Amino acid sequence: MDDAPLLALERATVLRGRLTILEEFDFKLHPGERCTVIGPNGSGKSTLLRSLAGLLPLRSGVLFHGNRSIRDQDGRHAFQTEQIGWCPQSAGTTPSATPLEHLQTTLQMHGAKMEEEELIAVLNHWGLDHRRHDRIAWLSGGLRRRLEVASAFIVAETSTSPVPVLLDEPSEGLDEPGVEILLNKIQDTVNSGHSVIVATHDPRLISASEEAEKVDANGMEILRSERNHTELTARICKASNTYPGGMFRWNLRLDLRELSTPAARWLPGLIAFGILIGAGLEQADIPFLGKAALALSPAMISAMIRPSLMDRLSDREMGSIWATSLQGSLPFHVTFASMSVVPAILAIIGLVMFLPTPDSSDAWIQTILIIGLLVDIPCAAGLIHYRFGQGRRPALMILLLTPFAWILLTMCSVLDAIYLEAYAEAWTGIAVSYASVVGLFLLAWALSE
Repeated sequence: MDDAPLLALERATVLRGRLTILEEFDFKLHPGERCTVIGPNGSGKSTLLRSLAGLLPLRSGVLFHGNRSIRDQDGRHAFQTEQIGWCPQSAGTTPSATPLEHLQTTLQMHGAKMEEEELIAVLNHWGLDHRRHDRIAWLSGGLRRRLEVASAFIVAETSTSPVPVLLDEPSEGLDEPGVEILLNKIQDTVNSGHSVIVATHDPRLISASEEAEKVDANGMEILRSERNHTELTARICKASNTYPGGMFRWNLRLDLRELSTPAARWLPGLIAFGILIGAGLEQADIPFLGKAALALSPAMISAMIRPSLMDRLSDREMGSIWATSLQGSLPFHVTFASMSVVPAILAIIGLVMFLPTPDSSDAWIQTILIIGLLVDIPCAAGLIHYRFGQGRRPALMILLLTPFAWILLTMCSVLDAIYLEAYAEAWTGIAVSYASVVGLFLLAWALSE
């Protein structure tokens, strides 16, 4: 068996707010190991697990997944990592999804796929098969916790190489049968050649730990079992490989089910059109540039709406599940999943209502490009909402969203140039508009969280 650790923190210092939780901390987790982390509240158990999962920035030190550096003190964050099973302390599901869909989504994140019959067998093992088509919001707290723990283990069970499974207070909310399933699953997973690290206060989990080494660190105690040197030769569960990711499809499915983001994008635009029509502005004698602004403003308002994806990522820690899989590429997936055609449709409605039909091929191409830009703007705006919204850095979010007003004016100037048949000026305006959106996207990406 390769002696390289699955996870390793080297001289890591981690802050939560202004408080140093881990300082110059070293930790290694090898294949076939089981570690139990115990300690009082605030001693750093959850911080250790979240740091190992790559979810927290490092003030100093390096995080390795296998032989690959994932995060370091200079802010570098790898786009890819090895597979990790992660169960956060405060949940890790989406209320409007079903248990079957949740497991499918978890596997998709890590590039694996199972047939429905195999997934039902996994749910049956955890006592969830009879609720597989119910929404997770309808499950009891104990059943939800079973699903959250099962989704961490399934990453290891479908892998052909050793996987670390990180469990933060996994027994919280579980009844005695649920704890018994959990303990057996931990042992089976370690016996198969994977690794498990558990942060817990539960005496049932602590007493089940086979202590071979005890380490006091930063106010925590780490109980490390004797390493199992079994070579992993095959998947525990039958599965196949697929392309990892899937956030766009996951978010689209939930959008169509809840109609949250479509409604949020449609309603402001339609209300704006209603106000414009009620005021009779579509027939008013105003300059062409003003009419262009009336045509595109509802679409721009719709494009700037905060998408429901942000709530799904923050609700019940689902964002940390995605972040564990996607690591540094998560913002790119958030950007792509924020894409919407609703603003483009509203733009078409506005152009039909307020502006004459283009009468040349150049005019048509340029108008289509302006409409297409309104598909891209929700992507950049979505990344800004993700990076700086939800109280993280609201002033910076407002500062980065404000230039979209200037982009709207530039787009209106393009339409005015098309009307005047000044196609060279229109091409310049289109280039400036697209470059501005790309620039805001890159700026939001580059600025630290």
